[in-house]
Amino acid sequence: MKLTALFNLSISNVQATIIAYPPSGGGNHLKNLLCASGAFANSSDLNLGPYDTGNREVHSTAGRNMNEYRMADALSSSGNFILHGHFGELAQYRSEINAIEQKRFVIVTLDTSHDRRLLQTRQNRLGQQSHDYYLHEEQHFLYQPQMYSTYFTGQESDIFSFPLTELWHSVINYTTAWDRLNSFLGINIDLAQAQQLHDQWRANNQMSSYYF
Repeated sequence: MKLTALFNLSISNVQATIIAYPPSGGGNHLKNLLCASGAFANSSDLNLGPYDTGNREVHSTAGRNMNEYRMADALSSSGNFILHGHFGELAQYRSEINAIEQKRFVIVTLDTSHDRRLLQTRQNRLGQQSHDYYLHEEQHFLYQPQMYSTYFTGQESDIFSFPLTELWHSVINYTTAWDRLNSFLGINIDLAQAQQLHDQWRANNQMSSYYF
């Protein structure tokens, strides 16, 4: 069924967890960690191949993170479906996302200069150079809760901020962020399993050389 037809159907029962993150911010890795819990309609998206082969990027979706087929899958799903993408990718499907009543946002935020410098380091290593204005202004403000309760129709209580420094830290739950995320999403992520996958992602990105 085409997206336009699905959009005309009642989608009051559709559930979505939407991950928003800056380029190179680790959003695909975060999605994989959530998929490893088996708690989502598309948990089978998890692809361990990039981790095992030493790939620095761990995309589970070919091409762009958001596309018409991915959106259609979410709208026709009977379970909690993970959508993920950069702000611009999500914004292309603003109408469809805003029509989903049962949605929660998990945002990788760049709250401090430390967050932003870490992101810049990984972007540079991946060959994704960014201007300081882009990093400290556009990217900082695009990944703040206000954007997801205004441009999108998220309720404040349904928006979870995940600072990049907490997501990338070597100890996955050192600030209890994952405990809070478990509670927010109503799931039970196996933190020991998640830590193993996180260790591999950090090793593939040689992250210990610039962040503990």
